[in-house]
Amino acid sequence: MSEVVEKYAKLNYSKDTLIHDFLEYLKKGNNNIPLDIINAKIDIIDILYVPFFIYKLSGSMQVEARIGRDHTEWETKKTGRRKIEYEKDFWGNINRYETDEEHVVANNYTIWNNESFSVDAEKEQFTICANTHIAFLLKEDIKYDFDYNDTAEKKENLKELKVNENINKFDKQKEELKKELEQKAESKINSMGDRYKDIKMSEVNFDEKYLYLKIPIGYIKYKYNSDSKNYYFVESLSDKKIFCQTSPEDKKFAKANSRGKGISFITFILYLFLAYITYKLTHIINLPYMNYLFYSIIGILFADWFSIFCCYASNSADNIEKRHKYIANIIEENYTILKDLVNRLDKPYKD
Repeated sequence: MSEVVEKYAKLNYSKDTLIHDFLEYLKKGNNNIPLDIINAKIDIIDILYVPFFIYKLSGSMQVEARIGRDHTEWETKKTGRRKIEYEKDFWGNINRYETDEEHVVANNYTIWNNESFSVDAEKEQFTICANTHIAFLLKEDIKYDFDYNDTAEKKENLKELKVNENINKFDKQKEELKKELEQKAESKINSMGDRYKDIKMSEVNFDEKYLYLKIPIGYIKYKYNSDSKNYYFVESLSDKKIFCQTSPEDKKFAKANSRGKGISFITFILYLFLAYITYKLTHIINLPYMNYLFYSIIGILFADWFSIFCCYASNSADNIEKRHKYIANIIEENYTILKDLVNRLDKPYKD
């Protein structure tokens, strides 16, 4: 087994950055975020290393084969029969000509050559290897492309989650990579000529790399009022990648918004019904220009509904914008106090 390498990603940002980004998120949070969101209670705030496991397997294989390329040559041969032709000259005399009959024959043959080449392939598996709640929150980002060449020494004041990845489970990857190399070799052989034979494949030369990459993570878990639900803000302090961000909702405001949309939808259905009644009336009452009257009524109905819809949408957008401005003003006015208060919290994450 190849050596398992352990690396620590560079810690580029501090706890202050985490708190700043968290407060900025609350300012620009979801549209239904409560107006008193600053009263939320932080249960956990911590900076720690989360281990990611990177398994890289590469393989190469030498291939030899005799490749045949088909060729065709066209040859003219005499049939053994005589061909008789007649031709009229300038004075009107008819002349008789007799020649040997010929036909064109295709000669097919194959030229064989010895060919050799190599094929290579690689697999990379990127997983979280800590059986904790943080790992669960990050599971959707396990393919996130960290720059794991940019490494640094571990910061002593940062703890790290325990590694529980069993590297022996990757043994079957070799068999899968071998099959992939064989398929690539066969595909290349098929593309090199028209025929092939005497195929020889060498043993696969494998190269394994195991890497435990420790990423510094900022983790905040908080609650809102008496709500038992947990909310999270998790970001990488290596490059500020946001892994998870959730916030509570003002259910009354959300319900009011949805009620306005519901009224708009009911109005639309009602206007459709009125349009149907108008359509029926045009077939009952036979008056001149009835069709023009029908289209005019339909136009008025839908213009009226569209104005109602736009009014609801405009009011909803205005209300959401006012909420965001109100929350932003509160946070900005108390920013120093809030940041200092959160920064002094000592509520570490426990496995």
